[in-house]
Amino acid sequence: RGARRVEGNARALETQHSHSLFFEMLAENGLLGTGAFLAFWALLLRRIAPRMAGGGAAAGLGWGAIALFVHAQLDFDFSDPSLASFLFILPALIPVRSGRPDGRPDRAGSSNRPWLTRLGAGLIILIMVAAGIRQARLYRADRIFQNGLTELSQGTGRPGLESLHRAAGMEPDNPHYWAQLADLYFQAGRFGNSTVLLEKAVENYRRAVRVEPFASGYHYRLGLASEDLAGRTGQAVWKRGAATAFRRAAELYPDNPNY
Repeated sequence: RGARRVEGNARALETQHSHSLFFEMLAENGLLGTGAFLAFWALLLRRIAPRMAGGGAAAGLGWGAIALFVHAQLDFDFSDPSLASFLFILPALIPVRSGRPDGRPDRAGSSNRPWLTRLGAGLIILIMVAAGIRQARLYRADRIFQNGLTELSQGTGRPGLESLHRAAGMEPDNPHYWAQLADLYFQAGRFGNSTVLLEKAVENYRRAVRVEPFASGYHYRLGLASEDLAGRTGQAVWKRGAATAFRRAAELYPDNPNY
């Protein structure tokens, strides 16, 4: 499972991705998405096999694509954008570099639908541009978040928190941002004996749980914050919230003795 045990802590056995591109596709995209992806590989392997027999660049590109295919059985390549790019760039180069010596495409590489080729190329360019903009936004949000953590470590509390909230607002679907904010509020609330900060911790843990409802650690930390609030306020609503969060964490990760 790609899991590691650290100092006997069972929570360290959690892993972010499946160590198989196809199991990851199945979990994230279902049968339809996985079927389309397998069809892509079937078409690719069928088209590159005749070209590889001639050696040269086509054979090198073909073996490179096959190496990526084999590696994908044991790892989730899409978690690394550079590997994901190679996965599609290599197959795209195969028909380009496997034409006839005079530079004209062979029969297998020719097309009687040039409009479809242009349409496909246009869609790929649009997708790449959109993906680049998305990646730049992710990078900017991460930089703002890291700068916020640096500001907090240097003692500038309000600007640091503003940076963290700004990053979370830019990428509200990133549960790590909400959980990190909640951790900070939780620690500040406990040491400062502030129910207001603890309530902010619970609010942000709940946001993290809404984005990623299957992360047992988020539920567990939500339970801890709710439990602390229950002890300070004596209100039954926080006790019930803590019990619900702990129960959900245990359901998601029954092998964790802490839960």
